[in-house]
Amino acid sequence: VLCCEAEHGNAHRLAARYCEARGLVVPEVRERDVMSQLRLLPAGQGKSEADVQLLLMDDQDAVAKKISKAFCMPAKTDFCPPIAWASELLSVSGGQLAVRRAPENGGDRSYSSIDELSVDFARGA
Repeated sequence: VLCCEAEHGNAHRLAARYCEARGLVVPEVRERDVMSQLRLLPAGQGKSEADVQLLLMDDQDAVAKKISKAFCMPAKTDFCPPIAWASELLSVSGGQLAVRRAPENGGDRSYSSIDELSVDFARGA
């Protein structure tokens, strides 16, 4: 799945057609209006867009580093990039999201809905 804002939809559809022409798996293109919520830092922060966006070609270490620096006010869910990302991942996968937590926060937990995760986060768990 390729998620993008409407202004980038044509480029993503072109990429999908290229994949099809080459016999590759054709990704679904989803235009979303939540892309600004998926930034890892508020607008204006970060040295470059590569610093504040998770990119398709980021390796596991780069993703972990970016997520660990993501802007996240304790117990606030209205602008929380990790929750926005979790919401998108759950909507695409339809599965569960495993979250590793310290024992004092209830230990590890799996979430099948973003509402459950948001409630736990708002409680500080």
